[in-house]
Amino acid sequence: MAELYVFPYQWILDSISRESACNILSSVDYEKYNRYRFIEDKDRFLAARVFLFAWFKKADLIQDTFLSLDYSPLGKPSIDAQINFNWSHSGEMIALYVDYEECGIDVEWIHEQTHLDYSSLCTPLEKKWLEKQSLHSGETEIKWFYSLWTAKESVLKAKGLGLSEDPRYTEIKHEENHPNKWKCGTNECLYGTSNFLKYNDKYYAFSWCSPQIKTLKPIIDMYTVKNFSIYI
Repeated sequence: MAELYVFPYQWILDSISRESACNILSSVDYEKYNRYRFIEDKDRFLAARVFLFAWFKKADLIQDTFLSLDYSPLGKPSIDAQINFNWSHSGEMIALYVDYEECGIDVEWIHEQTHLDYSSLCTPLEKKWLEKQSLHSGETEIKWFYSLWTAKESVLKAKGLGLSEDPRYTEIKHEENHPNKWKCGTNECLYGTSNFLKYNDKYYAFSWCSPQIKTLKPIIDMYTVKNFSIYI
């Protein structure tokens, strides 16, 4: 079992009241929620937890009326169940990956930031890959860098490291003829996939990984996502 969801956070918040959504937060997460200054940050934080709670409720894996998460010393969330999960949010989008195995996912809104020194975050192998993809696709290197960066982030998140490890030491090796397929590591590899999507005239890159090679189709469907609200 492995499921992957990518969707605008507003799909969740349009389906339930903010009061109902806040009621599923633990005291720890409610404090975190209130520390955000901007409503967009609050909404992303809230919608991700509401959807995760609904997913576990639908799978009949939790009985509580609120979402009780544990956090590692480096901040990776987990739950007392036989399921691993990882999530990410950026711009208007949320990404959630649930699996029996360790997993990682990252989504990033693509900004054409010409001042971003992205080459300093890449290995020589990755720099050559960026040049090749830009040349073959006619797209800018910065767009392909976001694909590469989300791959790196998904690996670090799967390992529970976050950005505590220098991303330059996390080298992504893409398949020769498949720019969206890659692996990371030697003895204990993580295998991943990267994709792009467009929503409200904004482009996003997102990547996910696990210890096994898997073919997953991201669920980007409003009806499916909103239907989870019945479990709140």
